Amino acid sequence: MSNDSIVRHVLVIEDQKSRRIVSLEENTYDIGRDPASAIPIYDRQVSRHHATLIRVNDYQNHQYTYRLIDGNLQGKRSTNGIVINGQYCLSHELEHGDVIRFGNKSKASYHIMNLTTESEEQPYGIEPVSVAANPIMGETYVDPLNFALADHEYGEGAGFDHEAVEVEEDSSFSTAVVYNEELQDVGRSAPGPSHHPPATLSENSTQLIVELTTAGRVLYANGATKALFPELMAIQSQHPLIQGLANLSLTREGLQLERDIPIGQQIFHQRVFLEPDRSRLQCYSEDVTEYRKMEQGLNDLHHRLRAYREYTATGFLLVDARTKTVVEANSAFCQLLGYEEPEVLDLTLYQLMAAERPVIEELLINLETQDYLSVPELEYRNREGQTVQVKGEVYRQPWEDREVYCFVMRTPRGRQGYSETLANQALYDPITKLPNRVNLQKELSLAIDAAAHHQHLMGVMFIHLEILNRVNQAYGFSFGDEVFIAFHGAIADCMRSGDTVGQWDSNTLVIILAKIKSPQDSIRLAERILDRLKNPVTVREREIIFNVNIGISAYPNDGNRAEDLLSRANTALQKLRQTGFNRYQFYDPKFSTAALHQARLENLLQQAIAKRQLTLQYQPQIHLQSGEITGMEALLRWEHPEVGEIAPEKIIPIAARSNLIFELSDWIFRTACQQNVDWQKDGLPPRAIAINLSAREFYRQDLVMMVGKTLEETGLDPQWLELEITENTLRQQPSKALAILQDLKAFGVRIALDDFGRGQMGIGFITQFPLTAIKIHQGFMAQLRGTPQEMAILQSILVLSQGFQYRLVAEGIETEAQLSLIRQLQCQEVQGFLLSRPLRKREMGQFLQKQLHQS
Repeated sequence: MSNDSIVRHVLVIEDQKSRRIVSLEENTYDIGRDPASAIPIYDRQVSRHHATLIRVNDYQNHQYTYRLIDGNLQGKRSTNGIVINGQYCLSHELEHGDVIRFGNKSKASYHIMNLTTESEEQPYGIEPVSVAANPIMGETYVDPLNFALADHEYGEGAGFDHEAVEVEEDSSFSTAVVYNEELQDVGRSAPGPSHHPPATLSENSTQLIVELTTAGRVLYANGATKALFPELMAIQSQHPLIQGLANLSLTREGLQLERDIPIGQQIFHQRVFLEPDRSRLQCYSEDVTEYRKMEQGLNDLHHRLRAYREYTATGFLLVDARTKTVVEANSAFCQLLGYEEPEVLDLTLYQLMAAERPVIEELLINLETQDYLSVPELEYRNREGQTVQVKGEVYRQPWEDREVYCFVMRTPRGRQGYSETLANQALYDPITKLPNRVNLQKELSLAIDAAAHHQHLMGVMFIHLEILNRVNQAYGFSFGDEVFIAFHGAIADCMRSGDTVGQWDSNTLVIILAKIKSPQDSIRLAERILDRLKNPVTVREREIIFNVNIGISAYPNDGNRAEDLLSRANTALQKLRQTGFNRYQFYDPKFSTAALHQARLENLLQQAIAKRQLTLQYQPQIHLQSGEITGMEALLRWEHPEVGEIAPEKIIPIAARSNLIFELSDWIFRTACQQNVDWQKDGLPPRAIAINLSAREFYRQDLVMMVGKTLEETGLDPQWLELEITENTLRQQPSKALAILQDLKAFGVRIALDDFGRGQMGIGFITQFPLTAIKIHQGFMAQLRGTPQEMAILQSILVLSQGFQYRLVAEGIETEAQLSLIRQLQCQEVQGFLLSRPLRKREMGQFLQKQLHQS
């Protein structure tokens, strides 16, 4: 008896031509009506390039599955979509037994099969399926009586009906075994891999396989790797494919790291394993460039389509293909026919189209066999019952959980007011339907004229929703739109009759208080709004709490032009946003002075960057016992030609209030990393340079990419870069902070917690982050008097650092008394003016040179 077996992945295709089995082995398959497709589907409802199968490798278990993607690898979707197990999908990782529909008449089922070469008996109750060449037809057939697929659509325990099933020829397909329901996952639970594959398998593999020591020295690269990257063996750990893998924080054998690596125009997905003897790493890499492009395209597609439908002047109408009821209509369509969107959603296609029912039915029947129809003339009824003639196209396509007819209306005729509706569309936000910025300015100018004529006061409020950016990032823009609409609904409950509310931008509402008796009226409305927003609002079963701020200006005290009142209410709002949430603030002329001062400082700082007036100084971190320099902190200095040297605590707040912070951050990273490389090229001992990150810098979307690019371009080994982040920064968005730090740690970069001991000291909180060092806040050290309470706090920090193997650095050591207390606690590393002030790059080089000669 032989137990030799392999796992085979197959698609069982059913279309208008036949039923057949396709054995899956290649990395990609295109599926569609095109005869040149790797897997052709014989059905006119199927697009020429309907779907793509992509092989997904599991290197840890030496197995693979397939992911099915709607459309081709260039991002063009199919006309009718794909339905998997009854649900429309853009992308889906297939599992054993999945049923896939292409249109209404063709389908496929996916199976993971165990192919046994010889077997006297089948273990675990697996039923054998005989496959043999048909001597008459010259093709391979499956005996349908024995082919019992686990597919609910065929009925319990049922197989195919008693007719021949066409199979693509495969010489290795001599005997097949299909899992029953209890063993659908057997193919996924094969014994774990030895992480050192046989040489013949490695050399013949199309995957990039590299073996290296845990210190980063490359021991082996297979043929595919050398062919693509012939320079890898020469430059070793500096090559992007393995950069950042030296000296990982290794836990136990198995998967250590999974990441995407951009190299030139390609993206490689890499999985890194630690072998059981803990001396070597195995790296498996695969080119996923096209797959990542498609993923991004699929993620962006819904938002692009939605934005296009809303902002274009072309009318779009989506109608449920089964019930013929309207499921969505964009602003252009509603305005064309004079409807509000809720009114259109109550109608059917037969009520909207000005044609007899049989004519409409014939149009829809034609869509069963064609991808789309171009219609030179369609007539609709507007809200008043008049007919509107348009031309356009009609598509049948998937939409969320159903199929819809999409009616595209292009050139209206017979409606004189169409140009007027387009003009009106420019005055309202297409999603919230609120007056937009242009409309608000017009309304405010009219309100000012009325106030001047009748000699009364009026007010303007800016109300900013602080949480919306985070909501969009967490749940998507569609959900964010619903949150903003709910926000407007809550505000509308508080409004007075005669006032106007509009949308200033994606986060901000503006209220025009047409008439007020005194500023107290504005205060009462602001307090009413804040009180109303204390209660959470439910959106899609999620409770949303609105954090807002309100800036207020009044006519005529704060200006007599619309532009002035809007600007000053916004100035009051921005001033308030610096101090907290859920408050209101009247405009103060001092704010304008401060804003002008800020603008001047920003301009000076921008000039300083351009004129290279900025420099970095470096303050050493020193080991108390040995006197060795263990690292250094890069500190920003602005050497203004007139003012002199300006410290970072004055520079960073200026930059942080604008996007200058990102330009400044890029400059600091590049300068510090390049300086470190230059010192090492001069033969000086390598030491880590620490760079502080503000909250805005840390949460920038491209931080990880920027750090990786800087390390690559300067050639600095990641272990010689340390990033300092405060606990307050981590607390702003803990889950996002953890993801960022894990990505940075994957490079091999060090992570230090800065200013520990200032404000909150959440020992349990910080241990969830991948830190390498803790720095005790210099303010805490300055106040240190050696009391039992202070010593107990310092002792607990020391125990924490020892337990989690963190470096512990005491900052701000300026007196012998402080140094003595630190020695008593056996804290080994210190930084401060007592040991060394911040040094210019030349002085720091001399400092390192002196230590080199002493050692």
